[in-house]
Amino acid sequence: MLKNYFKTGIRTLFRHKGYSALNILGLAVGLAVCILIFLWVQDELGYDRFHANADRIYRVIEHEELSSGEVLSYSQQGPALAPILVANYPEILESVRFRTMRDRLVKFEDHQYYEKEFAFADPAILTMFTFPLKMGDSASALTNPSSIVISENMAEKYFENQDPMGKILRVDNHTDFIVSGVMENIPSNSHLKFDFLAKFESIKKFGQPIAGWGSFYLDTYILLAKSADYWDVNSKIKNVISEHSEGDSFLIDLQPLKRIRLFSNTILTPRVDGDIKYVVIFSLIAVFILLLACINFMNLTTARSRQRAREIGMRKVIGARRKELVQQFFGESLLMAFISLIFALVLVQAFLPLFNKLSGKDLPLMLLGRPHIILGLLGITLLAGLVSGIYPALFLSSFQPVSVLKNAIKSGLSRNSFRKSLVIFQFVLTTVLIIGTVVVYRQLNFLRQQNLGYEKDQVMSFRLPGNLREKTDLLKSNFEKIPAVLSTAAASTRPGTRRATMTLNNWEGRDSEDRFELGILDVDLGFLSTFKLEMAEGRFFSRDFTTDEDNAIVVNEAAIRAIGMKDPVGKWILGTDLKIIGVIKDFNLRTLHHKIAPLVMGMRKSNINYLFVKIAAENIPKTIGSIKSSWNVLAPEYPFDFMFLDEHLEQLYRADQRTGKIINTSAGLALFVACLGLFGLASFVAEQRTKEIGIRKILGASNSVIFNLMARDFIKWIFLANLIAAPLAAYLTMKYLKTYAYHTKLGPVVFLIPCVLTLLVSLLTISWQAIRAATADPVKALRYE
Repeated sequence: MLKNYFKTGIRTLFRHKGYSALNILGLAVGLAVCILIFLWVQDELGYDRFHANADRIYRVIEHEELSSGEVLSYSQQGPALAPILVANYPEILESVRFRTMRDRLVKFEDHQYYEKEFAFADPAILTMFTFPLKMGDSASALTNPSSIVISENMAEKYFENQDPMGKILRVDNHTDFIVSGVMENIPSNSHLKFDFLAKFESIKKFGQPIAGWGSFYLDTYILLAKSADYWDVNSKIKNVISEHSEGDSFLIDLQPLKRIRLFSNTILTPRVDGDIKYVVIFSLIAVFILLLACINFMNLTTARSRQRAREIGMRKVIGARRKELVQQFFGESLLMAFISLIFALVLVQAFLPLFNKLSGKDLPLMLLGRPHIILGLLGITLLAGLVSGIYPALFLSSFQPVSVLKNAIKSGLSRNSFRKSLVIFQFVLTTVLIIGTVVVYRQLNFLRQQNLGYEKDQVMSFRLPGNLREKTDLLKSNFEKIPAVLSTAAASTRPGTRRATMTLNNWEGRDSEDRFELGILDVDLGFLSTFKLEMAEGRFFSRDFTTDEDNAIVVNEAAIRAIGMKDPVGKWILGTDLKIIGVIKDFNLRTLHHKIAPLVMGMRKSNINYLFVKIAAENIPKTIGSIKSSWNVLAPEYPFDFMFLDEHLEQLYRADQRTGKIINTSAGLALFVACLGLFGLASFVAEQRTKEIGIRKILGASNSVIFNLMARDFIKWIFLANLIAAPLAAYLTMKYLKTYAYHTKLGPVVFLIPCVLTLLVSLLTISWQAIRAATADPVKALRYE
């Protein structure tokens, strides 16, 4: 029986080559998209699961409730927390303090590079997490404060064919570390990433405290005992900070390691790359495109019902039961689905490099060989085959043999309500995706063009590691001698980067118990003029006032609005020796995902980390060469390394750009798959109406009349789909735009352009068949009548 079903399926494929090709191509594209996104989703969901203790590792999250009712959550705490958790709660077996410091200058002999993944952690990190060593012992590799563990990549980069063990690396030209271990390269699906790992205590040589509560600069991870209850531990530790730290009312809880990648977008943390909403969005896109391909199959199969009606009638007359016919049609559908899978795998192999580039990942094709992924592919293909075949199987098997053999069965246009509904549904999904593409494009363009409140063009930014910050004034004065250098400035952070914060709870004129969080930015005298900022009232820092460096602060308008201070200039922050000397107009120091937050600016030179150089737009290469020459004279021990500020800000929207590109590609594929089905359906309708068209032409109908006759119904369907898609897309895109504090506006054009596009593409798709039918010789159509 199965052999006969298989033979019948193969014969059907070859008998109707055109329809089979359309079905297989549509299903192959749908499956290929589904496979690629399945790999991406599997990688996202698999973050941090390679650790042997993944189910028992948690990150500590700190919460602060402001007077406004807003609750701020932080992934970073002070260094005093971790030891107290282990000492006071037996359910917590180990704790690890972790901090990554970027742009550390690492030297070995004639090799020197700025490294972005330089980390400090407690020694337990190598036993609590699964970061196996290829050289050295995990239990003792970080016992010495001068020890350092490096990755395989760094061992090859710095030492090439030498044995790295025991070699000395000099960091920031002031601290030596001895290589005590070589670690296997960390998997790409780890939220913890580092190439250099030094003992936590050595971070004090880089300006950070190793005790106390006040400095929120490190992540704290804990390992629970196997018998410990997560919820019970959460309730026990929530007040530990207020119990051990005077004046702090922060609450803490635990975030499971496996949730860090995708569920940290509401937490203030230095690095948030993933978001569960994108996993959901891309999964839905994959399902939608595969569904479009399945709809094509159902449409074309039911449309061809008249051609198979006599076959079904004859088989029923000679004794075939409906159950057997259903099995046959399901078999044909599954056969086509698995043939499509073969072509889909070829497409995946061809387009995986492009997909990796779009998504920013490095997904290898060998992932498809894993048992659970193979089962997943077979399951998706089986599901696609069953979904595609369920309606054709039930519809075709229901034909009555008497009606079929009397040629009384109706199909085609007389029974097209189901097919019409499917076409409308296809184009609703397609139009929603295209509108989403337009909105994402407009939003990204909006981000690029939005006025942040400061000038960012032609501004070079330099990291000042180690003792280089002591040469800040010298570097500035020499750079300013270059004619094309317009101005220079220095600051504690680079615009777009999360800054340090403080809680303001006491100020002159305070009339409530309100508490507010303020960002902290330390700058120098040139910051205002370099970034073309404006003062709202009062003054900026000046060398004419010798006390400015120690006692003066400048706040932004958002800070004044938050605390409700009237006449702020000259007011004091109680409990400190800081006086407000001016209010600066608001500017967005972070990305446009965030609203302009309250900000306080000071002049503490010890916190300066970046140097900014504003240059003229003319002859930029020559100017850079002059700056480099001056740098090499003043700081020869440091490589000349810089980034233009606008490039840095562009990188902060890279995840949004990748999302936009994937949605753009998905929308194009959805339109392609939908048009494949439309083309096949138009071809069938033209075939069904051949004699009607012939008669109309003989009676005098023009080609334009015939064309309108063919196109009219299809265009009505697409128009209705657009009417349904527009409000649905408006709802979804507004939810997307709400993830930005500042976003583009949705005007009628945003919805009109995609709707017109789908109408035009649909018209072009059916035009070939319509023109072919309109220009056909009516004699050929009626010669046998």
